[in-house]
Amino acid sequence: MHQAYQNTRRYQLTPSSYPLTYYNDVISNVFMKFVNTYSESGYRADLESTIKKWEAERDEVAKGKTKLNNQWHEGEAAKTMLATVSINQLLAEGERLLQQGKYDLAISQFQKALQQKPITQETVAMIEAKCESVFSKWIASVPTSPANVENEIQSRKQAIERLQNQINQNEQEAAKMQAEIEIIKSARFVDLPLHVRRCRVCRATNKHWIAANGHDFGPILPPPPQLGLTGLRHSIETAQKEIAKHNAAIADLQSGKNPNAIILENIQNLRAQLVKEIDNVKVNVLGLSLKAQTTTVEVASVATKTEAAMEAPPTQNVQQVATSSAEPTKPAEPESVTTQVRGPTQETQKSQETRQPTEQSWWNKYWYLILIGLIIAYLFIRKL
Repeated sequence: MHQAYQNTRRYQLTPSSYPLTYYNDVISNVFMKFVNTYSESGYRADLESTIKKWEAERDEVAKGKTKLNNQWHEGEAAKTMLATVSINQLLAEGERLLQQGKYDLAISQFQKALQQKPITQETVAMIEAKCESVFSKWIASVPTSPANVENEIQSRKQAIERLQNQINQNEQEAAKMQAEIEIIKSARFVDLPLHVRRCRVCRATNKHWIAANGHDFGPILPPPPQLGLTGLRHSIETAQKEIAKHNAAIADLQSGKNPNAIILENIQNLRAQLVKEIDNVKVNVLGLSLKAQTTTVEVASVATKTEAAMEAPPTQNVQQVATSSAEPTKPAEPESVTTQVRGPTQETQKSQETRQPTEQSWWNKYWYLILIGLIIAYLFIRKL
């Protein structure tokens, strides 16, 4: 019982909330299971208090709220907070993989970050810059051609051998885990055998989990190692894919082809695919349009040209119209008439311009004398 209670203490509430299914799973399969199994235990009150806290937080999560740093967020703020945290984690993981030279895995992390919603334009631009940096380093790391074909083939064969050994080892461990899972699944919660009066482990006389092969798990059934089995199978699939790549490269080298050229082509294809994904996010998620931006720039440039044309001197436009509409057989009399008409008007304007300064020059020179005279006249009149 004490060991079972210590097992329940491993499950603690954290400053961040869990998924809703996790709350239900822990409450039902850990806390309630202990309470039902050891109904007379002295730990019952503590477990019931813990269950209330977990149920209260689960109800908040069921309402659509999210806890981060012990602060609850709801609605769009919760979605934005979750997306921000997820994006930061994916970007950090991508940077870590990039430092290890795992360029394809780093790109996959950046792709996952790009798929998070909601996302801002600044975040998309940052992801785009990171992806370009990864592709540049990735392409630079691929040699244009192998220096020695025989050495390259031998190196790839050795890599295939190492991967095959890893696959064999993982398959053996996976078989053991699968057998263990089957044994755990066959276990039933039954009474202790008649010849056993008290358990030698927990010193209890209650029911135990006993498998079909007679294995006694005790009062608590361990969880099946399903997660470890999934990881082993994923490692096996990854190693098999790597072996297929090495075999294809060896075939290309033996036939005279350059496998690195194929690698560079695949990198460029992945780069083009990622560019399409980024453009898709910009257009369909952020509502941006490259065509609209181009049109705006073109309209702005046309407007600038139009304003410049409107600000040009009018005489120049008249001359352009006159030259474009003039004919060689046309007499020059209208030009002399226009000259005669323009002449008096220009002289009149000049006379008005020269007359206006002379009319204002006397006042501009002697205004202070007039002001002094007015002040003296005011004081004289006031004294009278």
